[in-house]
Formats: sequence, C-alpha cells, structure tokens
Amino acid sequence: MRHTLYILYILALVLPTGCTGKYNGSLAGKGEGRGTLSQSADTVHTRQVAMSIYAYQPARALQIIDSALIVGNVGEVQAQQCRARIYSFTQMYDQMDSLLGGSKDVRLDSAQAIAERLLDNDSIKADLKRLRDVLEILAYTDRMKCDTLGWIQWSSKLVDLCRQMGPEAEADALRTEAEIAAALCALGQEKEAMAKLDSVISSLSGAFRFSELDALIVALKRKIVFLGSRDRYAETLPLSRQIIERLDDYEAHPDKYHDGSHREPNTDQKRADYIRFYRSQAQSYQTAALAALGEHGNMLTAFRQIEDGVREATAREHIARYNALQQKIEAEHQLANAERANLIAAGIGILALLAIAFAVILFHKNRVIRRKNRILAQQITDAVDYKELYYNSLTPNRPTPSRPTPSRPTPQPLPVGRGVYTFEAEKPEVGGDYSPPYREGLGGGSPDEWSDEQLFEHIHGVIVREKLFLDPKFERQTIMDRFQLSKERVGAVFSKGSDHAKMSNYIQQLRLEYAAQQLVEQPERSIAQIATECGFSSHKYFSDRFRQYFSMTPTEFRKARL
Repeated sequence: MRHTLYILYILALVLPTGCTGKYNGSLAGKGEGRGTLSQSADTVHTRQVAMSIYAYQPARALQIIDSALIVGNVGEVQAQQCRARIYSFTQMYDQMDSLLGGSKDVRLDSAQAIAERLLDNDSIKADLKRLRDVLEILAYTDRMKCDTLGWIQWSSKLVDLCRQMGPEAEADALRTEAEIAAALCALGQEKEAMAKLDSVISSLSGAFRFSELDALIVALKRKIVFLGSRDRYAETLPLSRQIIERLDDYEAHPDKYHDGSHREPNTDQKRADYIRFYRSQAQSYQTAALAALGEHGNMLTAFRQIEDGVREATAREHIARYNALQQKIEAEHQLANAERANLIAAGIGILALLAIAFAVILFHKNRVIRRKNRILAQQITDAVDYKELYYNSLTPNRPTPSRPTPSRPTPQPLPVGRGVYTFEAEKPEVGGDYSPPYREGLGGGSPDEWSDEQLFEHIHGVIVREKLFLDPKFERQTIMDRFQLSKERVGAVFSKGSDHAKMSNYIQQLRLEYAAQQLVEQPERSIAQIATECGFSSHKYFSDRFRQYFSMTPTEFRKARL
C-alpha cells in the first residue's frame, strides 16, 4: 500500500509542468548591446519562438537564442536572461545536462551564476518585471538544489518586490509565500508553515482572477503535500476537491478569470493543458488519500481517471508542440524534420513507459484485492460452516443435513445424563409450538428454571435449525409466541445470553450468514432472489448490510468463492 502511495505522490509532483513554466513577460529593455531589439514576424530567430519550446526542446531553444543574438533580434542581457530560464526551468533535464556536459548541479549552477550577474545590471534593476523573473530563477534553482535557506532568502526578496509592484502583483506575492511555507516545512517549522499556508489560502479563496486562482492552486498543493507526508490523508481530500472544483469553474467560465497576467494561458489549447495538468495532479493526491484511507473502490475509479488524463494530455501536448514547431520553423525544414522524429520517438517512449507503469500498478492492485477477497471469502465460509456444524451437534443422533436443510426437523428425546438437550415432542399450540427441553443438571422442568444463557442457547438452536429467521416477519413477538415467554424474559435472555445489543442485529447476522452459504451453493440464482429468500426487503439493502458485515459485496464474495 505504501509503495502505491509513494508512486502516486511522485507522479503528482513530477508530471510535466510546461503549463506553468511558460514565459510571457516582456524582456525588452534599454542599453542591451548590439543591433535593434525589434521582433521580426518573418523570422524564426526570435525570443518568442525560443521561449515557446524551451520546456521540451531546450537545445533547440538555445540555438534560436544564439541566432537571434547574431541577427540582432535580442540583446546580450536579454539573451543571458533567456539562457538562465532555459537552464533552470526546462523539463528535459537529461538533454540539458548532456548539452552542458555535467549533472543537474552544473545546469543549476550555470543558471544561478547568470542570474546573480544579472542582478547587477542596470537595465534589470530598472525593470521590475525583469527583476522579478531573475529572482524567480534564483529561488527556483536553490529549491532544486535543496538549499532551503537560499530558497527562503530569494523568495522573501521576491515577495517584497511583488508588493512593491502594486496590487497587480499581489497574487504573485501570495504564491511565493506559499513556496516559503513549503521551505519552512522542510526546515521543520511546521506550525509557522501551516499558519502561512492557511493565511494564503484564506486570502485567495474568494478571488476570481486567474493570477489568484493560480496562486491558490499552488498553496493548496503545498498544503496537500505537507499533510500527505504526515499521513493526514483525510485532510487532503477536501483540498484536492477544491482544486478540481475551481478548475471546473475556470474551464466553464474563462472570461470571468481573465486578467492578462503573465502566467495566464494565452490560447485555448494552453488553457486546456493548464487545466488538465493541475486536475491530474489533484486527482493523484485524491487517489493517494483514498488508498491510504482504505476506500479501494473510489481509489480505483480515481486512478483510472488519472491514467486516461495522463495519456490524453501527453499525446495532445506532443502533437500540439509538433504542430507549432512545424509552422514556425519552415525556413529550416530539414532540421525541423529531424528534430520532429526525435520528438515523436521521445513522446512514444514516455507514453509507453507511462502506460506500462499504470498497467503494472493496476494489475498489482487488482491481484492483491483478488487474493485478499479469496482469503476473506474462505474465512467467511469456514466460520459459517463451523457455526452450522456446532448447532447441528447440539442434537445427538441427528445426522448433518444436506442443504437445503428441512425447515422442521423432528427432534428425538434422550435419556438423562447425555449432557446435551433436545426436544421431547413437537406440541403445536395456539400462537406457536413450544417444546420443553431437557438438559443434564437441570432435572427437567420448565424454561423458567433455566439461566438466561441456557435458554438463549436453546432458543438460538431452534431458530437456526428450523431457519425461522428466514421469515421476513420474524421478530421478538414471534419468539414470545413460539416459546411461550414474556417480553421481559425474552429481553433478558437476549441481553445476557447473546452478543448483540439489539435483536434486529441478531436476526440480520443469521440472515447474512445463511445468504453467504446460498451464494456459493446456488450459483444459478441471482443475488436479488437470495436476498428475498433470506428475508431482506431489497437487493440494495442486502448488499449494503452484507458489505458492512463481511467487508465485501455479495458479488465479490461469490466471485472469490467460485
């Protein structure tokens, strides 16, 4: 179980984040070196083209930046800023690490060194939006390098800068505060971290701008991950549902959230990718919580939704990026074709790995459930059969009946001293046919002379052997009439002699155990027919009670036994 939870949380954290890593802010500024800074529409060598593909084609994006620098479409400072973002935020880590000839530390160190140099540039200092981008790079690289103190330091500066930029950047400030809370959790300052997260979530819950929605989702994710790491799964479910509900509302009413912020998806396709990505993460968190709480049915349903969503998102994402690349790089058609083949191969490989991973997890989960069901069903059958044999043995010289058991067996009298009880004779009377028992040590006599435990054992034996409990109208009055007992005596007998607080629970247990036998012995009969035969008013009520008592549905039980 814990292995499955770990896999689900890892999937939620490492799913492609291209939706949130896009860069739409303007990087133009003054004093950036050679040539004009105009962005020609008739060339592929532009910053916009590079930053639209850098998440999944970092090598190609760097080539475009170098070409744009040569033809004068970007300045040196702007090019360095783009390189730092590509190094840090690309999703193709292995490709970037291979290009730089080292591990991820080389890539992150390069991005960090560039960003620190950019902090001293006058054009960066003069443009708060560009300065915000540089601080985001520094905070992210320290986070990826597990430098928690550096992460908090740069994030705090980013919060101050966003507050300096005014109300339009308040959502960015709150989003960054959520990241600071995550860093505090890593440092063990859980109380302060939770207070900060709750404050951010409270500030954003009633907002309807996209920037606020995006910040709210980030804060909810950070809180879910923290609670999940502390095995507080029940608390994560409403948070996951809140993410899904807000995304559903955004999908239905995108105009209501439109604010033109730099993080907002600027096309229908990007908006759909954004919604699909975060919905998939929320479903992953939800599935992990359901698995931890033992709600296997709901967990499998949510798991299948994740599987379908990931497959669709991966395929659509690669197809969309391929189409965009084909339209924008017509001038370099041969190179684009070669890279397109690499991209398709990578996409097929990723899709195949995801499909195999999901198939293995699903197969393993179903196999475990089937094995547990078989064991549980066998234990249920053994317990029911043991009870039947026990109560059959209470009447000596009486052969174990073959099912179905006759409804009215004729008991035989025994000589004194046998140590068990039976009936002297069947004596039908008005209101019932009570047959006084004989038990060693009691000296005969009436049931009034018996203890409550002994009388319950006798009554229970009659009810089980004659299957009186199958009558839908069987109740306390039936026992009073059948055994000529007062209401008070019946109450005392069942209170002291049985393990059930209510007689209805006692009757229901007998019916359920008998139904379990019939499900196996009469496979040709439907569950609804067996439920009616056992005295239940409806199929649904029978199934609910069966699952509550045996921890599996009648269908699962029958399948496991047969």
